[in-house]
Amino acid sequence: MSQDKHQHFVPPVSHYVGVFLALMVFTCITVVAAKLDLGLLNTPVALAIAGTKAFLVMYIFMELRQASPLTRMAAISGIVFLAIMLIMIGQDYAARHYMPYPSNWGKTLPNSPDAPAHAAPHQAAPEHGAPAAAH
Repeated sequence: MSQDKHQHFVPPVSHYVGVFLALMVFTCITVVAAKLDLGLLNTPVALAIAGTKAFLVMYIFMELRQASPLTRMAAISGIVFLAIMLIMIGQDYAARHYMPYPSNWGKTLPNSPDAPAHAAPHQAAPEHGAPAAAH
């Protein structure tokens, strides 16, 4: 008989019920926060709520609580790189006002399909000897 060296932890149902209730509470908080005008804090509040819900899911359902250190490091590194990406996107967005708009910004090109209709195009003169078109 072989015995497993690592026993799999089975959490009680109360853990799942507790996480479900916490996720429902945070979902209600998300709805309330979305209806409030928090100004510049809208995005950080929404990200904090979403991050808390993601942590609960990872910690309980993905079992990071009993995971090996390598698995925990992999999960944390994903979060760190996501944070780096969000910071870089925020810096790019914040720096957009430094770039001047081109002088023809928002104008359409003359040959583009959405260009405004101008006067009738210039008609070429009839060739020598050809009858003129009747209007």
